[in-house]
Amino acid sequence: VYFWFLIRILSGSFSFWLPHFRLFSILMDNNKGKATKTLATSLQNLNLNPQSNFKSKSSIAVINHPQFPGFLSKKKKPQSLVNLCIGVLGRHLEDIIEDLEEIAIGLPGDIKLAVAAIARRRKLLNDDVLIALADASWEILDVSGSDVSDFGLIKAAEVCRFIKALDISRCTKITAIGISELVKHCHSLETLRCG
Repeated sequence: VYFWFLIRILSGSFSFWLPHFRLFSILMDNNKGKATKTLATSLQNLNLNPQSNFKSKSSIAVINHPQFPGFLSKKKKPQSLVNLCIGVLGRHLEDIIEDLEEIAIGLPGDIKLAVAAIARRRKLLNDDVLIALADASWEILDVSGSDVSDFGLIKAAEVCRFIKALDISRCTKITAIGISELVKHCHSLETLRCG
């Protein structure tokens, strides 16, 4: 249920049915009841009676618990639900990487690009991941320092024809052959960073 909801938030569509619930089981197995018990205890301590002798100058109750640092705090703006969902996907990327092609079908291009950036930073970006996430709406792509090869670059270029800027620096598996094929597909390419 949680994973389904997470994908629906990111894709903006609740009509798509995702057959793999791998992340859901990971999320559920990690804290089996710990968070529920802690939240229940914290909520029992809240005084929601407006007639009580609550002497705080703030109208917002703050749950002060290590598992919920700054919960309902007024100090900073909360992250968007989409950003929180991307964070969950990023933290569990190794676990869902096998099913990434199916998961990515329902995601918009900007979310796919964010997941690709997370994969690159976590040293998980390779041909399979790039091909699974490639989207026609991408104009900028950074695969620097990744395991992407000529094959992955060419396959991605066939989908991402409107790339204007590409960073392939520190990609030891990309050769002149891959770059020449890239140029054939991406006529809008203005900036190519390599080296």
